[in-house]
Amino acid sequence: MYTIKNFPTEEEFRKIVSEAIDRLPEDFKAYLENVEIVVEDEPDSEQMQQIGEKYHGGKKIILLGLYEGVPINKKSVFSIPTLPARIVLFRKTIKDYCSNRKEMIEQIYRTLLHEIGHHFGLSDKRLRELGF
Repeated sequence: MYTIKNFPTEEEFRKIVSEAIDRLPEDFKAYLENVEIVVEDEPDSEQMQQIGEKYHGGKKIILLGLYEGVPINKKSVFSIPTLPARIVLFRKTIKDYCSNRKEMIEQIYRTLLHEIGHHFGLSDKRLRELGF
């Protein structure tokens, strides 16, 4: 039996992320072909500073995931090629944020959907209105 304290290992977390990706609607998956989904322990200071200043006026925030890239609604045939977009899920931050295994599994899925929303060009405000 797992407890939130020792769950998940890095390998288990990646497995849950894989399962969350498998749960995504097929229509979403088609748009994720050039999106790398990665797991990091926690955001670095540069990521926190960037997000804090951009969206929260420098206020402290809890960052569970992050979309890095150009949203598909901002691309055109005239766009300069860019690196593939990335969705980063922060394992330690999600683990610390959740109180049990079930909550963690759902939070990973919810965070993944939130970051995919950014890939589609949705703002944080709009994602909150949609429940993400």
